[in-house]
Amino acid sequence: MIARMQAKRNPEVIIQSATPNPLFEQGDAIKTQMEMIKGIIVTQTSTDPEVVQLLQTHAAEVSDGGAWHGHSMSACRASTTGK
Repeated sequence: MIARMQAKRNPEVIIQSATPNPLFEQGDAIKTQMEMIKGIIVTQTSTDPEVVQLLQTHAAEVSDGGAWHGHSMSACRASTTGK
């Protein structure tokens, strides 16, 4: 999915929320890091405040145990630090 976002290729999954659509349009403004633990921690950052707001909205959708996307364990964090 990260490669799709960077290439701005939205798969337009029928069950996805509306939040990923504008994120795919801004895929080149997002830096993503993943850390494997007893699940996965995904850290996405951007220097664009509008993209940060979208990332934070999407993080809230998936970080409650990943119920929206069916992940067993996920957490997303967004910041403007670029790190």
